[in-house]
Amino acid sequence: MATTKSLTDYTDESDTERTFELGAVVHEDVDPETEEADPMVVVGHPEAPAGEYEVDPLAGTTICGHASTPDSVSESEAVFEVVFVETLLYYDDQLPDGCTPTTAHEYLEEIEESPATVYAYPESRLSND
Repeated sequence: MATTKSLTDYTDESDTERTFELGAVVHEDVDPETEEADPMVVVGHPEAPAGEYEVDPLAGTTICGHASTPDSVSESEAVFEVVFVETLLYYDDQLPDGCTPTTAHEYLEEIEESPATVYAYPESRLSND
């Protein structure tokens, strides 16, 4: 789900170990028999867990409170900010030189100011297999 709050308000600069490192290519954890999962790259490790990370600050909606979030998502679950690889490639001319899918996490503020959308996913909804 897209986030409307400034991503710099959420970005975790700590050394907390995460399942997916910055720059990792992931996809939504879907059934490959029925759905296609487009590749995304991890650009942020927010500090706020799924129960606190606001995807709509005006309404106060968190990831756990969003209609598309399954009940199985824990409020304490880690959140990952991602951008679709296809989107980064499409807006390549509007991003800084050197901003590639594997380096996109180094350009979080520039991506935030571009037309590219950054999405927030709880850990259980992502996979890298």
